[in-house]
Amino acid sequence: MPREVESAVEHQMDRLTAQTRQFLRAAQAGPKLLAAVSGGADSVCLLLCAAALRVEGYQVSAVHVRHDLRDTAARDEAFVQALCEKLDVPFYPVSVRVPRTGSVENEARQVRYQAFGQIYRKTGSDALLLAHHRNDQAETVMMRLIRGCGAEGLSAMKPDSARGGMRILRPLLAVSADEIRSALRESGQEWREDETNQDPRYTRNFLRHQVVNPLEERFPGSIGGICRTAELLAADNDFMSTQAEAALSDTACLEMPCRFLSRAGVLALHPALQRRVIRLFLSGCGRETGFDKTEEIRLALTDPPAAVNLDAGDRLLFSPERIHFVPGNPPEWKVPDGFFRTLPGHRTGDGKTVQAVPARLYPLCTVRFAREGDRFQPFGHQRSVPLSRFLIDRKIDRHFRAYIPLLCMENVVLWIPGVAASEQLRLRSGEDAVTLAVSGRLPWQAAAGEEI
Repeated sequence: MPREVESAVEHQMDRLTAQTRQFLRAAQAGPKLLAAVSGGADSVCLLLCAAALRVEGYQVSAVHVRHDLRDTAARDEAFVQALCEKLDVPFYPVSVRVPRTGSVENEARQVRYQAFGQIYRKTGSDALLLAHHRNDQAETVMMRLIRGCGAEGLSAMKPDSARGGMRILRPLLAVSADEIRSALRESGQEWREDETNQDPRYTRNFLRHQVVNPLEERFPGSIGGICRTAELLAADNDFMSTQAEAALSDTACLEMPCRFLSRAGVLALHPALQRRVIRLFLSGCGRETGFDKTEEIRLALTDPPAAVNLDAGDRLLFSPERIHFVPGNPPEWKVPDGFFRTLPGHRTGDGKTVQAVPARLYPLCTVRFAREGDRFQPFGHQRSVPLSRFLIDRKIDRHFRAYIPLLCMENVVLWIPGVAASEQLRLRSGEDAVTLAVSGRLPWQAAAGEEI
């Protein structure tokens, strides 16, 4: 090989290795790295770069997932194994079965990440290295643009992200496919070509060959421009996410058993933040929603229906002040231990957070939630009324009523913490009393005990 060509080879591979080093240092990646290697040019280049950094203390392993969707799958695995042996890199092959219940692309991606997670945990890795590059990023942006999404979706793949308990790093995301292949060709390093990459039946292949590549040919720099847009949107999305998290803490309660949003709080936000807060709230409740359902909920803020149905029997119930998340299978909930505490020496209270109980009644009291047949005689009234009717009159949201810890004697409710005390708790002159204070969280309060 002529000296000048050898110098060019060293320059290209050294430059990509240096970029990988800089990326890993900036990401403060741990020393144990697991590289996903399919045998294609991109992952082979990534493996070479990572292996070259072992002199700096990194420990590199390789995982290869065999889907058996192609006749050449066995040869690809053998190629990667031979390359790992040549580089003295520990090799972990995994064979998976791809379900044929939906999109082969999506199903293969799901089982592939499951396999990655298996080896990630087995090796105690600090990060999984993926070989996505700039062209992949442009294709991802185009795919998401077609589906319709905001800044969160159009920011596409992140250089540093997490999935399934793994930290995922993409050191080559700013590098083009041409740069990668040029460096490998000039260094004499072979790679495997996946023949299905030419099949236009797959969405990503169609976009690559029919949209993204023609755009780059017609308008040089298009791929870079698309990726730059994704990078700018990622920064915008980070800012909006921070704003949405802050708004969520001001407008929502995600504490069991009553999870809710303040309607007024959400209505006061810009529509862009409204959508994000709604999605964050539902995500905190264990549910993910698309644009259509999010928009249905957002529009219902101003003209609410009785409820909006979600998946799995879950619902959102609307009250004048709140939106309640009600799961299809409500979990069992008990009165929290320590909900009440005694205040020795006290004989007074406000009837809401502090209440004196005649000592003669205290041994007969129990703490429980509401049940059918409960009655309540408001302080200063001569007659009792059904508890449900009293709570309705006090405008206590329906979903809250089942989760207020009540002080009771059989079916007689003596105290509704946060609401009112009964006439039966009126102290006689000189009568001994036990004073109780609310230490727990009432259902309409946030975790810190502050009403939203």
